[in-house]
Amino acid sequence: MALDHGVTDTLYFGTDHLYIAPSFFTNTVAATSSSIVYTHLNGGAAFAPPVPPSATAGAISAIESIANVVPGQPASTLFVGTSNGRFWRSIDGGTSFTETDAAPAVIAQYVSDIAVDPRNPDVVFQSRAGFTGALPAHNVRKSVDGGQSWSDASNGLPDIPVNSIAFDPNFADQVWAGTDIGMYLSTDAGASWMPYNQGMPNVAVFDIKANAHTGNMLACTHGRGAFLLRLDTIFLDGFDGP
Repeated sequence: MALDHGVTDTLYFGTDHLYIAPSFFTNTVAATSSSIVYTHLNGGAAFAPPVPPSATAGAISAIESIANVVPGQPASTLFVGTSNGRFWRSIDGGTSFTETDAAPAVIAQYVSDIAVDPRNPDVVFQSRAGFTGALPAHNVRKSVDGGQSWSDASNGLPDIPVNSIAFDPNFADQVWAGTDIGMYLSTDAGASWMPYNQGMPNVAVFDIKANAHTGNMLACTHGRGAFLLRLDTIFLDGFDGP
């Protein structure tokens, strides 16, 4: 599930299909009503059919949107990643989608997260959770044209699952990745990565969130709680928590 970045009571819901629920939090439809809360996007078609046909079909594993330039309107641009390593983009509010990173035979890892640069919506990152058995691991991918084309951005990352990715709320060109062995930081827009785990145990990070209002980062782990990084003191201190 994901909220629209421009209309925050519009909810997207993914299975092997993608659905939209406008005014989700103010909807008063009773559970027994025949009224429809969710409606199909992508013309009702499923995502991630098997490639090749003998392979396993996928399900939606990541959803992201770019806020519409028209206030009060749901996103025109949507991104969907799937569990069999495929990536899709819509520029018509989800009416139709085009596959833009169609390399599942080579990069078959689960698309775990998608992040759009809040300073430049043409810059989009996707993280992938899996193992390739070689380097580069292709566990972070980058687009500089709004998700139309993609290149590897995993230099410095080991061959491990990257579970979440987020842009730093304070510093341009800084990107954070939550991996199975902790946090990694890129200070050069994904050109290279280094570990940053001051104050954190050696633990898998399953989700990270940037708070633009407080300037802080929250790292949520598998079994060890959540850790807060106060970015105004990034070079003086580390994560606090859990």
